[in-house]
Amino acid sequence: MKHLIFAIALIFFATQANAETAGIIGTWPCGADCTATLDSEGNMKITGSGEMSHFNPHCFGTPMVCTSDSPWLKYKSQIKSVDIQGVSNVGEGAFYTIPIEKLTLGNTVTDVKWDAFEGHHIRTLELPDSVTTIGAQAFAGGYLQNLLIPDSVTLIQMSAFGRDEAKNLNITCKGSNCNRVKALFENYYYASHDEFLTKDFSSHFSLAGENQCNSEKYYWTGGMCNNRPTDGSMIECDEGWYATNKDVCARIKLRYTLPEADEATSDDYENMIEWIFE
Repeated sequence: MKHLIFAIALIFFATQANAETAGIIGTWPCGADCTATLDSEGNMKITGSGEMSHFNPHCFGTPMVCTSDSPWLKYKSQIKSVDIQGVSNVGEGAFYTIPIEKLTLGNTVTDVKWDAFEGHHIRTLELPDSVTTIGAQAFAGGYLQNLLIPDSVTLIQMSAFGRDEAKNLNITCKGSNCNRVKALFENYYYASHDEFLTKDFSSHFSLAGENQCNSEKYYWTGGMCNNRPTDGSMIECDEGWYATNKDVCARIKLRYTLPEADEATSDDYENMIEWIFE
């Protein structure tokens, strides 16, 4: 009997030790094929596939009290970072009023729903190229300063990045066609009770890598600087440099004088030669 008790005790303490080593605070379902896990260092991971559930937060009273049926809300003061992989969306109110400081979204996420991260403490956010829709107030009420947004985004709903806090937002678009995204910020709108206002934040807008590209007279085409303009035109070169083959700036321009009859052989861009005809 003593041996049995001793064996049970060993199993118990071993189980406790493993739990402490793993440092897992809690694990919860967050969809049909979605699991949320929070560790003791404040890192939450969302893994799975398909859609993430919605949690529909509600606020009431004075002072304001916010409730949500997200099972991890009671650990809000401990959650510092969130990593979301595999699922197709971030559910409504999933991290509402949780002051997370870091967010990683996998390239399966296409839709960030209403109020998903309202009340966050994220300073810099990079959205993956898969995102197309950003719901109303999804990132409102936070401290966001730098936003890297892909040109895949087609819809930014009301107050998605907040109201007054959006005035200080630096917006950088990554991709080869950012005009549509810029237009969304030219007509960025938010609501205050029954008042609807439109603000133009396009002056905060820039292209990812444009400084690096321009310094070399290269062009941003999404993920890299390309040395050929997307419209097929000749690049512009700084004074003292010469464009060759439409996409290279050379320091020295070689000149060869040929009779007009040889015009057909005049294009020798590969050797960076400019032919001059008499």
